[in-house]
Amino acid sequence: MFGTDAEARFTPFGAAHLASLLLIAAVVLAVYLLRRKLALKPAPGRFLLAALLAACEILLNVWYVRGEVYSPSSTLPLELCSISLYLSVPMLLLRSRFLFGIVYFTALGGALQALATPVLAYAYPHFRFLEFFIAHGLLIISALYMVWVEGFRPTLRSVFTAWAAVNVIAVFVYAVDRLTGANYMFLARKPRPPRCSMSSVLIRGTSFRSSWSLCCSSSCCISPSPASTARRTTSSRPPPDPEWRLAAILLFS
Repeated sequence: MFGTDAEARFTPFGAAHLASLLLIAAVVLAVYLLRRKLALKPAPGRFLLAALLAACEILLNVWYVRGEVYSPSSTLPLELCSISLYLSVPMLLLRSRFLFGIVYFTALGGALQALATPVLAYAYPHFRFLEFFIAHGLLIISALYMVWVEGFRPTLRSVFTAWAAVNVIAVFVYAVDRLTGANYMFLARKPRPPRCSMSSVLIRGTSFRSSWSLCCSSSCCISPSPASTARRTTSSRPPPDPEWRLAAILLFS
């Protein structure tokens, strides 16, 4: 379960993959259904999510070190979802609207893509499999918790803020890729087959670096955005009687 040799390879859209997606969807639905009760005391939920995200990252790095697989070229937290995790923790602890404006798009856009097409070698019940799906599921839940429970809303300004943040971060990550021979955020090259990822289906004949930059940036546009042009709500509570249609848009658009 904790070894570094993948005895069984991860199978995209296999039983374990689909079951994990259904479980995450069930937890997301539970948060939505309990949003009013959670909104009465939202802080404990935020602190719990922050603690779980931090625990996932700490345990992952412990596994890297104990398994002697830690390497600057493959284990630094420079993937889009790892960066989103590091931003999500202070967002949850501090109830930061600024960080929410970034995390809402990077976490939902990145984590949804990662869950649908994981770049993952280890199959269930390996620790890496469990950590991967728990951490990415928590990213989605954290962003939606701030919407449904805390009453936060993305704005048109936050779309451009997130877009700018992703591209500034990408410049730094690309420099690290060049120095270490890594491929963080897939900025250096496409992932090699048979890895299943969103970047594997980018348009042929275009510069991969440019294409993937557009793919990362476009997550700011394809992420669910129930009120991307609305002004920020000043209330810490969700608006009254949100429709189920809104929930469907948030989950599946």
